[in-house]
Amino acid sequence: MNTRLAVLLSILFVTGCANVAKYIPSDFDNVEFGKLAELHVIAEEPLDGVNWCGRADIGMMNHNAKILTVYSEHRLNDNIKNIYTAIQDLTQELYDRKNPSEGYCKIKRQGIANISEQALATFGDRK
Repeated sequence: MNTRLAVLLSILFVTGCANVAKYIPSDFDNVEFGKLAELHVIAEEPLDGVNWCGRADIGMMNHNAKILTVYSEHRLNDNIKNIYTAIQDLTQELYDRKNPSEGYCKIKRQGIANISEQALATFGDRK
């Protein structure tokens, strides 16, 4: 009886630790932070200063977002993965849009810049 109780308590302890771990922040990761900062800079302003729908800019944003998404899938932190998946969905939507207007591109890029800015502020505080 005591052995069964000990096994049951061990299982509950291990399961509990796994559930709690998802709420503990991940350590600071300079590779991830660098890619996120690069994405933010590109989203914030056109590289040529004029064309919000520049295919090179949008392609680089989408590429960086895909790297962050793939990278986060292997970090075992669902919260971070969900943030990067949402960013990647936005960049992919902009990338796939055929003949978007400058206004559309500017609004979409500003949204991506705002989300990436919030992520930078949050992730920059990690130790």
